[in-house]
Amino acid sequence: MYYPLHLNFSKVLDQNDPINIELYNGVVKIDQYKVKIRLRLIYLIEIHYYERFAFIKFYPKILENSENKYKQVGIGLKIGEIRRLIRTCSNLIKSLLIQNSNYNFAFFGQVYDKDNVKKRLISRRFELYKKQVTSDFYSEKIKHLEFEMMNFYTVSLKTEIEFNDDITSFIEYVKFHQDKFQALMTKNAWESLMNTN
Repeated sequence: MYYPLHLNFSKVLDQNDPINIELYNGVVKIDQYKVKIRLRLIYLIEIHYYERFAFIKFYPKILENSENKYKQVGIGLKIGEIRRLIRTCSNLIKSLLIQNSNYNFAFFGQVYDKDNVKKRLISRRFELYKKQVTSDFYSEKIKHLEFEMMNFYTVSLKTEIEFNDDITSFIEYVKFHQDKFQALMTKNAWESLMNTN
C-alpha cells in the first residue's frame, strides 16, 4: 500500500562542510521522501538539485548505506508495485514542477549487466521509466526531452527559450565530461558514440 510521501529531510549543502562530497559534484540540495510499498518494504525517493536540473533517484531503504543502492535490481517488487512506485515518483515531480518551475526534472535509467549482455542500445530500465513518464506527463504545458543513448529523460515547465538554453548547456557539459557519462550508457551505445566521433 502506498501512503502519502513524507519528507524525511531537506538539506541545503554547505561548501564548508568537510564531509560534503555531493557539493563538489554540483548538488546544492537533496530532498528525501519515504514511500511504504508494503509492510516491511520501504523505498526512499531522493531529488538531487543542481543549478538547472533536479534528478530523481529511488532505492529500498534497507540499502540506504550501500554504495550500489541505485544499481540494485530484483529486490522483490512485483510489476504492479514497480509501476505504482514510478507513478508515485511522477506525482511527486508534478507537484514539485509547480513549486520549482525554474528546474528541469530528470532521470537516468540505470544500465545493468544484462543490458550489455543482450547488446541493448538503451537500458531496459530507461524503456520502462520512459513509457510511464510519457503518459504521466502528457500536457501541452510540459516540455519533454530525451537522449536515449544516455538513458536520459527530462520534463520542464520552462519557456521554450529557457529550456533550450538549459539543454544546450547540458550537452556542452556532457561533451566536456564524456568519461563521467560512460557509466550511464550501455556498452553498445558508448561504442556507437565513439565511432561517430
